[in-house]
Amino acid sequence: MEEVLPTYAGYSTGRWEGDVFIVDTIGVRDDVLLNQAGLPNSGNMHIVERFSMAEPGILTIDMRLTDPDVFTEPWNSSRKYRFRPDLDLQEYVCLENNRNVGNDGAPVFK
Repeated sequence: MEEVLPTYAGYSTGRWEGDVFIVDTIGVRDDVLLNQAGLPNSGNMHIVERFSMAEPGILTIDMRLTDPDVFTEPWNSSRKYRFRPDLDLQEYVCLENNRNVGNDGAPVFK
């Protein structure tokens, strides 16, 4: 595997295996927390997400997260999302670490 420059969102590649779309991510910076409770990663984290629609109108995302420096075993998660044609989604521009920025561009909390 080639070395990648760590970034806030990491480096992701995608591929299809039949009807399942697989996203493989490495290179997430070690200062990026995994959740609001402050769960860390070591910079050696590897995420594999599998997107599928086993039933009409239901998107399933199965995630496997490994980080040998933080976890003693892989962390697996599965989420299901129902298609909602009545929702009006707003565009979100994902910039480097902008999740805590208010409408005025200033940090909401430090």
